[in-house]
Amino acid sequence: MKKFLFLIAFLVIAPALFALPFSELIISLDERVDFYAEINGRKYESYNGRIFVNNLQHGNCHIEVYKYNRTFRGFNLVRVFSGNIDVRPNKRIYAVIDRTGRFVISRVENLRPNSNYVAPNHHYYDEYCEEDYYNYGYNNHNNYSNSYCIGMLPETFNMLLNTMENIPFDKNKMNVAISAISANGINCMQLTEVMRKLSFDSNRLELAKRVYGSVVDKNNAFVLSNAFNFRSNADEFFRYIGGTW
Repeated sequence: MKKFLFLIAFLVIAPALFALPFSELIISLDERVDFYAEINGRKYESYNGRIFVNNLQHGNCHIEVYKYNRTFRGFNLVRVFSGNIDVRPNKRIYAVIDRTGRFVISRVENLRPNSNYVAPNHHYYDEYCEEDYYNYGYNNHNNYSNSYCIGMLPETFNMLLNTMENIPFDKNKMNVAISAISANGINCMQLTEVMRKLSFDSNRLELAKRVYGSVVDKNNAFVLSNAFNFRSNADEFFRYIGGTW
């Protein structure tokens, strides 16, 4: 009887013991269009502006992304990204393809906080870091683009968002955000999320102005327009940095 119970228990827990620590990838475009991705030869259609990929094997991953462009005759396809990324085990990766065709990692989370899995012959790092991970992309003419820095490390960025979530007033949230961004840098997609943690649009404008010097990808400043509720504030910010939307 004991052997039978042991066998049943083993069959229940065996899948968890021997399962590979797959990762997840969530892709969005910096445009409101339908799109799809081919990841290692498999096609994934977007839903509500995002593509969700579960059970993604770690390692080198080839990704091609195409958007549907509306024309007078219907739709045509435009490739917006083609390249490879290194998928680490046990990660949920949030990525955005910006309007210049770059694959930008905006956030990384651990799927299983206590997992210390190290794949054979795979150098494992606890988080993506500036020296270890860069985003590469191709534009629509298949020309190779420059390497792209991730900005604030995902672990630090997640801690910043969680800290701001637990602070009651915008002024105090801003002080924390300014301190963290000044010390660590930030990319535009990350700054958009930070700005959305503030309740008032005027405070979002003030924060954007004060930390803009720490933004690592100023060529993507147009992304910040998505964080404002009022176009007038977006216009004022872009006048402040010397451009137009």
